[in-house]
Amino acid sequence: MSQSLLIVGQNKIKAKKEALKIAKEFSSSFDTLVFDTAESKGIEMVRELIINSFRKPFNSKLVTLIIIEADKLTSEAQNSLLKILEEPPKETQLILTTQNRNKLLPTVTSR
Repeated sequence: MSQSLLIVGQNKIKAKKEALKIAKEFSSSFDTLVFDTAESKGIEMVRELIINSFRKPFNSKLVTLIIIEADKLTSEAQNSLLKILEEPPKETQLILTTQNRNKLLPTVTSR
């Protein structure tokens, strides 16, 4: 099982549905958190995600953190994601969605 996953090429609604479908394999709805860049694109959102990544699952195998349209994050926010993408906590799964992987920083897509 991969601890981080990138879903590419679907519209926002389909990508979110696919991410939630994948999340259900290992995480309950209590242990699945969705971060939508339509609400926040900055480093504050990524800081909140990082804090939640160290949470223990409530009643699941993993905590799943989903970023919808990760390509819309600021460069600063994408850079702050790198450490958690490289070494996610043991009980955390990260799922990022984007319509175009080329809009993400190359360092993010390589993780």
